[in-house]
Amino acid sequence: MQTKRYILSNLVDIISLKGTIFGAVYQKKDGSITKVNGRFGVRKHLKGGYRTVPTSMYVIWDNNRKRYTALDPERIISLTYQGQTYGFANSEL
Repeated sequence: MQTKRYILSNLVDIISLKGTIFGAVYQKKDGSITKVNGRFGVRKHLKGGYRTVPTSMYVIWDNNRKRYTALDPERIISLTYQGQTYGFANSEL
């Protein structure tokens, strides 16, 4: 499968407006690589209160783990959306 280069913030804007499911590969703080299958805009399981993660991070609903997950944009390696894989260079993030 061919990987296309794209600006992360532009792609995230497109995905979040449509509310569609996407896949992401990212590096966790401990250095391990993990995959997430999620979606922006889910509000069903909120319990009130306020946001506890910085606004620079993306908060998504992880369909596999059935929980909210915060993704650091600097650690995202690639996103898969509508059958296309988009890779990101460190200089763009």
